[in-house]
Amino acid sequence: MNILDLQIDRVSQEENEKSKQLVSELEELSKSTAKRGAVKKYTNIVDGTDVEISSWRFNEWDYSSKKVKLPIYARGLFTVGDRIVCRGYDKFFNVDELGSVSKKALQETTTGPYTLTVKANGCIVFISGLENGTLVVCSKHSTGYRDELTHNHALAAQAALKRQLEKKGINPKELATTLHQLGMTAVAEYCDDSFEEHIIEYTQEKAGLYLHGLNYNTCDFKTCSMTVVTSFAQAFGFKTIDYFELPTFKAAMEFLEKASETGLHKGEEIEGFVVRCQKDNSDFFFKYKFEEPYLLYRELREVTKQYLAKGVDKVSFKNHKLICMDYLKFVIPLFDTEPALKEDYLKGKGIVKMRKLYMEHKQQSVSEIIKEEQSMEKLEEELKCAGYGQDTCKYVLVTVATIGCGKTTTSMTLANLFPDLIGVVQSDDIPSPIKNKQVAKCLEVLVEKPIVILDRNNHKFIERQQTFEYFADLNKLIPASKLKFICLNFLGTMSKDDPKLWEITRARVLERGDNHQSIKVERDGSYKAEMIMKGFLGRFQPVEKDKFPDSRFDHIIDLVVEKNSSLENAKLITRTLAEIASDVNVQYPNEEQFLEAYQKALEFKPVVTKNFKTKKEKPQYFGIQVNDIDKLGQIHEIGFFKQLQEANRVKKEFHITLIHVGSTKKNPPMKAIYQKYCELIKDTEHISDQIELPYKADAKLVRICWNSRVMCIEAEVKRIYGKEGERLDSLGIGNRYPHITVGTISEKVQAVESNKLLADLHDFGDENINTQDLNIELNQLPLFVHY
Repeated sequence: MNILDLQIDRVSQEENEKSKQLVSELEELSKSTAKRGAVKKYTNIVDGTDVEISSWRFNEWDYSSKKVKLPIYARGLFTVGDRIVCRGYDKFFNVDELGSVSKKALQETTTGPYTLTVKANGCIVFISGLENGTLVVCSKHSTGYRDELTHNHALAAQAALKRQLEKKGINPKELATTLHQLGMTAVAEYCDDSFEEHIIEYTQEKAGLYLHGLNYNTCDFKTCSMTVVTSFAQAFGFKTIDYFELPTFKAAMEFLEKASETGLHKGEEIEGFVVRCQKDNSDFFFKYKFEEPYLLYRELREVTKQYLAKGVDKVSFKNHKLICMDYLKFVIPLFDTEPALKEDYLKGKGIVKMRKLYMEHKQQSVSEIIKEEQSMEKLEEELKCAGYGQDTCKYVLVTVATIGCGKTTTSMTLANLFPDLIGVVQSDDIPSPIKNKQVAKCLEVLVEKPIVILDRNNHKFIERQQTFEYFADLNKLIPASKLKFICLNFLGTMSKDDPKLWEITRARVLERGDNHQSIKVERDGSYKAEMIMKGFLGRFQPVEKDKFPDSRFDHIIDLVVEKNSSLENAKLITRTLAEIASDVNVQYPNEEQFLEAYQKALEFKPVVTKNFKTKKEKPQYFGIQVNDIDKLGQIHEIGFFKQLQEANRVKKEFHITLIHVGSTKKNPPMKAIYQKYCELIKDTEHISDQIELPYKADAKLVRICWNSRVMCIEAEVKRIYGKEGERLDSLGIGNRYPHITVGTISEKVQAVESNKLLADLHDFGDENINTQDLNIELNQLPLFVHY
């Protein structure tokens, strides 16, 4: 082909000088020990030559950092001597992934036309040539033969390219010379299921190298139009990418949002689009990835791998539980009858095949299957709420209260009134640690009676969440649709800061003296009782019926805290049960029966004496309390944070863990740090599960980090000090990367995943981890110990 016909600019001498300066700067950065703005250099040999080629790799988080200025933003960069020989696109992001690519920002800062190119689903490849006519083929960060690679993408793509050119009757030297003379990198996607399966199917005639870019080998990002790219692809036998132009940002977004409803383009499944436009008179890219069906396809792949590796009992479901369960029901017999399928799948083969077999079995399109699942979930919830098809339900009454609200008196009054219908399981009767023991006891009661009262303060969201989780784990007899949860909200609409609440509850506790399993006023004095009460009151988190976990209650009964309110609350609960538990047939007692049951409850003497945790019990962890990170403006712009909010998965309390007892096992350095912190509390009376300590800390919130499962804020602990300002820096920190966990995508994703996310980010620069810089200083944060 005649390269002049493409009307492509040549790389100027000035640009070559910039490249020299760039390589010099990269060499200096590669020697830096700084965490930010550093670059990793890897030098190898161009395949078939003795020419040294260097790959330069930045940390993923630095691409989006506002605090770091990189010398170049190419994702994929290779040099020979002082010249760029392969240059990838400048790193680009998904719509709404960062504030700079929010719909509002894109509309205000970019100009058209907007070229929408279909996003291929394979591994990216960079192709260029040396002066002697040698082809250079690179994967994202590698080229040539490498001993440690068992799956060499660069060499596999190079072999595919040579087959492609041979079929076209073109000498590889011609392509290499053309790219060298133009000073360009051909950017392609190697899509071939026989080499590596992804999400989209690429078999037989669809497999190959899809050319989607021609980049100038310059420091500044400059790329050719898709018209030129397509002409070049056709000349050298590359497969072409479908593309089209839209004049305005509004038109582009309308098209993308419409296409995302089906995940199809021209009747075929695609991953999404890359949008090319202009920003500040320079080439600028952003992407629009479809949520479905790729969310489903990835989950089908992951649950299959979990099943094959760990067994069906260890499979965890995320977004498409019903579909995945049905899918496993279909594929498990196939794996059992054909063991070779299992071996292939674990090697990354047959992923698409198994999915297609399932779809053929269902005889539905993927969009129909997803819509069917949504309808089933809705129907299941409606039937659950209506109690459809059930003879009788079982009711769990969960108390939410602070000390002195009258929950036990109210509970005992109800049990006295309805001994055949209602049982009470008190937390104070359960040996420590309670964990799931109280729920197990409640399930035993429900075998004999239709109603049980789980008598515990449940004053924090986490305790209510754990209650639901324990019932889900332990319940083997009662169908989920027959198990109803009713919240007895003892504070009702009263604020925990209302002086009236303290006045009433304090008087009650002092009046009952030692007539309580754990708070002994006469034995220990009023001061200790008040300290315990203030601890619970300070940590109390009011019921929020529209937020998780309180949104899981089938009913919430708002009660009152007043003088003799236990009797009135028992009456209110009885009336409500008569309405909502009609299958139980609760008969409303007369006034005399109420008074008799209430008086008997007041005379109740605890048989078990249970002490609050003593200093001999090990603290679980020490931490720094951090308040209201929700007020950080940047975090609200992040799509994943919005997702957590919608799912009510943002934590209600935030802290930086300093040392956890779990990290001390078989780890002497961690044990030494833990013991130093324990020394701080040797004179502190242990009166509740969490105690604020007379020490402070200054910290810095470095950046927000997230993937599709967890979001956290990486932090730096600047100093720890006592009341007089004395430094306690020698204590040390048990976490390799201190952080605050903001939230996880589901109950099945534990907060401990924050540790792995940050480790992957620091050690490997994982491209699936997103970051956004904060650089916020926080001073005089309180330290606490949690038992």
